[in-house]
Amino acid sequence: MPPFPPGRPIACCTDVPAPRVAPARHGLEVLLTGLGLEPHWVDVEGLADGGIYYGDAPDAAPAAGVRFRAAPAPAGPIDAAGASRLDWAGGAWPLLSPPGRTFGAPSGAAEEADVVASTHAWTSGLLEAAVVRRDTHGRLRDEDAAPAVVAAMRPDLADPSLRPPVDAYRAWIGAALERAGAPVPGRSWVGHRWAVIPTVDVDMVRTRRPGALLGDDPRRERLAELMALVACEESRATVFLKAGATAQFDVAYALDHAALDPVWAAAGAGRAELALHPSYFAHDHVPRLAAERIALADAARAAGATVSPLVRTHFLRWVEPGTPRALVAAGFAVDSSLGYAGRAGFRRGTAVPFRLYDLDAGAPIDAWEVPLAAMDTALWTHARAGRTGAAASVNAVLAGAREAGGAAVLLWHNEPVAEGHVDVLETALNEARAAGALVDGIAGALAGWRAGS
Repeated sequence: MPPFPPGRPIACCTDVPAPRVAPARHGLEVLLTGLGLEPHWVDVEGLADGGIYYGDAPDAAPAAGVRFRAAPAPAGPIDAAGASRLDWAGGAWPLLSPPGRTFGAPSGAAEEADVVASTHAWTSGLLEAAVVRRDTHGRLRDEDAAPAVVAAMRPDLADPSLRPPVDAYRAWIGAALERAGAPVPGRSWVGHRWAVIPTVDVDMVRTRRPGALLGDDPRRERLAELMALVACEESRATVFLKAGATAQFDVAYALDHAALDPVWAAAGAGRAELALHPSYFAHDHVPRLAAERIALADAARAAGATVSPLVRTHFLRWVEPGTPRALVAAGFAVDSSLGYAGRAGFRRGTAVPFRLYDLDAGAPIDAWEVPLAAMDTALWTHARAGRTGAAASVNAVLAGAREAGGAAVLLWHNEPVAEGHVDVLETALNEARAAGALVDGIAGALAGWRAGS
């Protein structure tokens, strides 16, 4: 069998009907990017020296590479109860295409486990698109998110919220490539195998009670405490600031408020990345997003700092395709909103960054998602987990990210949420460092990961 050509580019053929080409390429890109490979799209003849074939006729394709049979497109919404089972690397993973079968390790023959279609279904939002019900903030309800539905209907499979299946598919296809003689360089997080990314959302800087006017304000104190923890010699963090208010759920604050002094100091010292936390009604509104981004950039410039093209929507509001389209149009390149509002876990089935996808246009979007893994208010306020339960949930997503070689993005607010609120984060960061994780902000971690360093 001829060797694969050296270097990161790898020949890939998507031999499927035209409407399925873009989804297939998106799925392959998500899988290969995490392996340190870059798909180079060719026709079948371009695989003579090796590569990846994905299509309807793998038996007729050159045997020099890895061949996948594309599963037939489902006639309706994917049935979680009919998910296939992929037994691999000590786990039983839900595989969405083809339905109702059991698969094992790569065989070296034409592979029947369609990890490509399943990857696209998880990461593109396809599994969420058919869900009509939303909560009072217009968000997909946690119990209706695909990982929760699969976990409820197939308890014999790994919980896809905490053990992300896309990352198991990636390891599986990596093994298939290595079996075929392909070099799989892999990726690291600036020399670390996995990462933990601490982030802080500043929804408000003070309370409205009289004592706050005198400087005795728990939010101000909590923000200073958080910044001392996450923006230090051992780590950096991303801080999301608000620069506008469009609804009762927004509490406007001045970006030169004294409570933000620790944030500006950390940003000026290179210990914190600054990013926008848009107002409530800006999540799919380009003019509001653009105006708020400019306002934050102006304030940062006055403080001797810069703003990264990162964004996380308020209340994690998200609509398809309006939100990702609006974010790109307003100049953002990276989002970290796609997580759960009421629990911990990987909502899109992966702990690894991926490009967003426009289901209506049938094409990827020029923006990256670094998925949110756990939010403090989801654990204490919504799930009512308490300190012990919150710590257990954080440890679970850290374990999932570590196993996958991905990142666990943690979101803490400067709210006086509960006793032990900051202690849980501090313990998680210390344990992550001890376990070899990179602890950095979103932009720094993602840049290193995309560079393969």
